[in-house]
Amino acid sequence: WNIFLDVLLSSLLMHQEKLVKRKIRHLKEKTRAVTSEFPFKWIPILVMIQTVYSCAFWINAFPNRSDNFGFSPREIVTGLSTDYDRDCKADIGSYVEASTDAVVTNDNTERTRSCIALGPVGNRQGSVKCFDIETGKILHRRTVTQLPWPLDNRLVRRIEEWGKKGAAATKRD
Repeated sequence: WNIFLDVLLSSLLMHQEKLVKRKIRHLKEKTRAVTSEFPFKWIPILVMIQTVYSCAFWINAFPNRSDNFGFSPREIVTGLSTDYDRDCKADIGSYVEASTDAVVTNDNTERTRSCIALGPVGNRQGSVKCFDIETGKILHRRTVTQLPWPLDNRLVRRIEEWGKKGAAATKRD
């Protein structure tokens, strides 16, 4: 009887292992597809990590073929459904101007930051994760404006500098 249970348990674990490996391959495929559209070759490690998170967000944002009664995995876990206006403010890897939430607004400081959009945060406010090109930090901003990449490649060179500085920098072919 114990041998039967051991065989049954090992076959179930083998099936689960195959399922997990397939899901990991799917996530890697989506991440490679997104990063192939980036205009820079050297990807900063923080950008790569947040891109993987955003790809996982979008994989879990839609219902799969299982018996979840039409609910997505994200909706089952968090209770939040996906809303186009809230969650699709900017494409992953696009150039955005992200507004700063300043306390004092009557001075001459900049009110926006040059950033790369890294996907939605996933909260009710619809904030966007952004990589600040000047500081190299990840920001969460509610208001972003997606713009075309400037033609002078100054920002792309700055991002590639951040990518080359990283301990585990990723170079795309």
